[in-house]
Amino acid sequence: RDVPRFRGIRSHFGPRIYAQAHAQSSPSQLPLEQLTSDMSNAEVHNLLTKAVVVEGGLDGAQDDAPAEGVEVPVERLGVEVPAVPGDVGLCGNLRAQDVAALAGRYKAWIYLNSADNPDFHLKELEAAGVQVVVARFPGPPIMPSDEQALGVLAALERLPRPLMMQCSTGMRVGAAFLLWLVKHRGYTGESAQLLATELNLKFWTKGTHCGPMREWLLAKLPAQDAPAAILPREEGLVF
Repeated sequence: RDVPRFRGIRSHFGPRIYAQAHAQSSPSQLPLEQLTSDMSNAEVHNLLTKAVVVEGGLDGAQDDAPAEGVEVPVERLGVEVPAVPGDVGLCGNLRAQDVAALAGRYKAWIYLNSADNPDFHLKELEAAGVQVVVARFPGPPIMPSDEQALGVLAALERLPRPLMMQCSTGMRVGAAFLLWLVKHRGYTGESAQLLATELNLKFWTKGTHCGPMREWLLAKLPAQDAPAAILPREEGLVF
């Protein structure tokens, strides 16, 4: 039977395949079964579903140039999508082309820096019809005021899903998101800390410079035995 042929295959999940192909091949075409001869069925399926087909062969592959029509997984752009509730993304600075690629997947976007920040690509969001809210939520050394925190929580309550939250590094959005989840669902402080670990929120489990932000959040959490007051969805600040 005919074997599908690709001019170049680059897979985020299969670096061994890329190395094997690069070692065995010039820009000439390689049969797919030659590339996958020592792979399990599961690995072959993963390659076919996750690989990026690149014009110009392996030597000309560009990490920021996926083939036309290929939807790049949000995780490859540094976006966190916590499993709870599953419809809120968290990210840091993105390039304009990445924002344009993501904008069509979201109904709303909350930006925690100032609107004149050069890393804020409002034009791309507006072109996709995304509802955008700029809600200042500063980070160390100046920490968010109660009013600023309330503004972000109110936006999270009223905006449609799926929704993206963006700051510079992805740390402040993680803290704001967890605070909202605690208030929204009435979690205790202890439950919130367990949840942050379980969801593997970057600002909680991986950040090397997030100590002040983490301490700020801990001070905002309810006492260990006291659940947080649940936020009413109808109330909130208008931006």
